[in-house]
Amino acid sequence: MDARQLASDGVLRITDHKFTSNVARNAATPEQLADANTEPGLQMVGYAAWALSQVERFPGLRELELEHLYYQTRGQHLAVSVVASVPVGHVAREWRTKVEPQVEAMKAHAQAARAADVPANFGPACTKYGGCPFMAKCLSGEKTMSLRDKLLVSDRRPTS
Repeated sequence: MDARQLASDGVLRITDHKFTSNVARNAATPEQLADANTEPGLQMVGYAAWALSQVERFPGLRELELEHLYYQTRGQHLAVSVVASVPVGHVAREWRTKVEPQVEAMKAHAQAARAADVPANFGPACTKYGGCPFMAKCLSGEKTMSLRDKLLVSDRRPTS
């Protein structure tokens, strides 16, 4: 199908397929899909921002339907759709006010020479997916950026 036909009525649906052991426990809400401050929203707003940048592909785009299509992998086999319908202005605002400032902060933090120069963030990411392997260093107050520091030290060693 021609992508231009998808948006002929001004509405484009962006679907991300998700597999989970428990849809009821793990599915995002429509509000989360539309909010770039949430993990699912950041991803979906990113996809939507890309779509907005493709004016030639999607002329007349006025609304986006951000969908997670969940497939339950344990127990009862289910497929559940969660959709957030948002106007293009919402996506542009989310990107400008929430994503761009995060990117700028990441750029600044990437230039830091010492871990102490980067503000600690003990948010939910520390415990996701089995936990961060560096969490103990953060919690102990250790102020090294071990991999970066090791690379810098090895760069300064004289070669024979």
